[in-house]
Amino acid sequence: MKPLNFILWLAWAMLPFAVHSQDTLTAIDLNQNLGNGWPPVPTVGNEPYFHWYGTGNQINDTYLNRGTGMVVGATLAGGFVGSGFTDHSLAEAIANNRYYEFSTTPAYGVITIMALDCYLYRSTNGPVWYQWMISSDDFTTTSVPLGDSVLFTGFDSAGIQQPEINTRLTSGFQYLASGKYYRLYAWGGSDTAGVFGFGRPPHSSSITTLGRGADHYQSYAVGASWGWSVPGFLRRRGIPVPRSKSG
Repeated sequence: MKPLNFILWLAWAMLPFAVHSQDTLTAIDLNQNLGNGWPPVPTVGNEPYFHWYGTGNQINDTYLNRGTGMVVGATLAGGFVGSGFTDHSLAEAIANNRYYEFSTTPAYGVITIMALDCYLYRSTNGPVWYQWMISSDDFTTTSVPLGDSVLFTGFDSAGIQQPEINTRLTSGFQYLASGKYYRLYAWGGSDTAGVFGFGRPPHSSSITTLGRGADHYQSYAVGASWGWSVPGFLRRRGIPVPRSKSG
């Protein structure tokens, strides 16, 4: 087989593995509130916390919480919101605990986190800046920014989908035994009544982390134990692959 044809065939053969290599890890759907039993109903928006149940036993349960510096009372059906975001900078917002928090941690094995998606809501007098922060130890000792601060001035009664934060090539997000803890800080509201938080997408989750769960790595480990490899995969299908020479 000509080298170019081999490369093209290899890319085609491996496409299914690339396409299906990203899983949903955490998917906080605020329309699926089980706090009042079954069937689930949308959140009111001012619950003290939201309990999300892990994905397929791979990911631990998590709680969507507010920082102690926020005012609870505003409502948004299918959302999770608060007010009091009148700080003038990220440093002030951190000092005054104006944040939301959740986690993506493995129930077993390791995970890789590739992306974060979210759907945010702000009132017309709400904060105009937000910043994601991350930690590996639940903000006990260290935290670092995830991406840059975002200017957010749009308004929609249900919220607005935000640009995805891609962490596929970001150091510190691969093969995690402890996972990641996320905090979302906001500041710049025009008055204390300004509301900010997670909106209510019609057919998706308000917060989603994507990546590879422990089962993904276990399936590849099983494949390796069975002698699976790309050259072997091709040879078993009649594609000639040169063998390496030793010595």
